[in-house]
Amino acid sequence: MNKADFHDLILSMLSGNLIDVELSGDDIETAFKRACLVKRTKGNDNTRLGYYVITTTSGTRTYTLSTTETIDRIMQVIPIKDGIALSPLGPGVGYDFLTSGQLCYDPVLITLLQRQVEDFRKKYRSNIQFIHRRESNEIEFLKNLDGDVMLEVYYRPTDDMYRDDLWIQEWTQAECLIILGRAYSKFSSLSTPTGETSLNGQEMIQEGQDMKEKLLWKIQKQEDDMTFIFFNKLDLKDSLAQTKTFSNTLAELENSNEWYTQLWEDMTNNHSLIYSAGVVFTELMMNAYEHGNLGIDTQKKHKMLEDDTYLDSLQAMELVCDKKIIVYVNKVDYMDNTYIITKIIDDGDGFDTNILSKIFRNKALFNGRGVFVSRRSSLGLYYNQKGNEVLFLHKLEK
Repeated sequence: MNKADFHDLILSMLSGNLIDVELSGDDIETAFKRACLVKRTKGNDNTRLGYYVITTTSGTRTYTLSTTETIDRIMQVIPIKDGIALSPLGPGVGYDFLTSGQLCYDPVLITLLQRQVEDFRKKYRSNIQFIHRRESNEIEFLKNLDGDVMLEVYYRPTDDMYRDDLWIQEWTQAECLIILGRAYSKFSSLSTPTGETSLNGQEMIQEGQDMKEKLLWKIQKQEDDMTFIFFNKLDLKDSLAQTKTFSNTLAELENSNEWYTQLWEDMTNNHSLIYSAGVVFTELMMNAYEHGNLGIDTQKKHKMLEDDTYLDSLQAMELVCDKKIIVYVNKVDYMDNTYIITKIIDDGDGFDTNILSKIFRNKALFNGRGVFVSRRSSLGLYYNQKGNEVLFLHKLEK
């Protein structure tokens, strides 16, 4: 929604006789900016999922992402010919709606592509390595590619996207009520062609503050849902739904993904929720395999990628590794909600979990992606003190 249409919408939501006179376009824009700030700082959708197609050519490794939206993080690169050529609706349907060089954020297409990416993730693990440079909005592939590839990304919504958001519209309305209330508080009444109109600015201010309180509760409720389990220390012993132990190999990682996806498909037909849970599981299982049991740190991994020995090194190291990964899945009913709690335990030495607070405070300085996307795609992410156990949770929608 553009600025002019948004201003007209807010005026219609306020629908008072004196609104046009007392409320300027600058006032509405100020209210809108405040709404965006609150949503970004208090909400949980500061970034959104999208897909972006690049047509690569042999000999060129660096490409500029020509989008009006800011690409915050690139999760994976999927080769079109291997993964997405057969679209969710059959050959040529779905993918054909994507245009090279443009970000796809249409909700319907996103849902369709999520299913296709999920199918791809079950069968393959994309090994296209890349470097994402946020400052210059570029991606550099570490190998030459030729043909279309699709990036799974998280992007920051533009102002026009935020103007389509009902929560933003309502918060803007609340801010405008407060602005009007302060203006009206200077007068007890105002002369109009139909006579004196009484003004009660304090009532408008209170109405706006009440609206903001309810709206703030809406975006904080998910955090409340997340923390009740830990603050109330629920006993998970009697709620165990599934447990399974996996060997520390890439082949077993693929098996674990299929097992976990099937587990979710048996519980819900919400494809978006199944996808989100699968993304978290895949990333954290890879962390357990790679960083936990194989003991590969970030510096060593980058060196392998630069030398193009990453996959060969993993396969060689796993041959002499007898460590395991154990997964526990609990199903907890609390009041009217059902929560799925997944715990992954590796046999590694763990890591300094104090680094997590730095990651979450300033993710732009963090090179890894597993922890970031896992927290973004779940209700919560919790490590034990040693750092070899991680627990995350999702809520089953009624």
